[in-house]
Amino acid sequence: MATEEGTSGSGTNREGGRSASEPSSAAQRPVLGLLGGVASGKSTVAALLAERGLLVLDADALAREVATQPEILAALARRFGPGVLDAAGRLDRPALARAAFADEQATADLNALVHPEVRRRLLAALAAEPDRPVVLDVPLLLESPLAGRVTCWIFIDSSAGDRDERAAGRNWPEGERARREKRQADLAVKRSHADEVLENHGDIGDLEAEVDALLDRLGVT
Repeated sequence: MATEEGTSGSGTNREGGRSASEPSSAAQRPVLGLLGGVASGKSTVAALLAERGLLVLDADALAREVATQPEILAALARRFGPGVLDAAGRLDRPALARAAFADEQATADLNALVHPEVRRRLLAALAAEPDRPVVLDVPLLLESPLAGRVTCWIFIDSSAGDRDERAAGRNWPEGERARREKRQADLAVKRSHADEVLENHGDIGDLEAEVDALLDRLGVT
């Protein structure tokens, strides 16, 4: 709108419990919350879990959809300037990223414009399949009201060098990964919430094996 030293909890809600507006059915199925640094491999882990039948809710993908709505485009242009739109009136995502991650207030303003609709769609998706195991791939998940839905926090551990390499593959400018990461909870804080850790230091086969072992431990099939 994301550990290593074993476990540090038992899947309980560390954000003060479920809100009254969120149905108790969420407690009847696993809800896995992904934590990690920017470009740590959360989306790759989410894709592997989706291949294994879990319902993956990707807030970034939903945000991209939401940002195509005319009223959201207009609001973004008012807040960040017409330069965030291309000549055809479509969103220029790199330009928006430069503007929205320039400082904390700009990031907060972006979140205020986009996150309410993203959260509405996430909750609708959760309600539509109340018994299916779920993966929440949501930036700022720890700070989100959705944190109360999570039954197991999973931290994807990846070195700063690996994260920078992935960020470069996205054509981000040098330093962009670290700049975005500063707008999120500290990695040590994320790691301290983790119930499980996946080490993303090897190849995809190693990561797949870790995902399968995780699902075995959690009894998710």
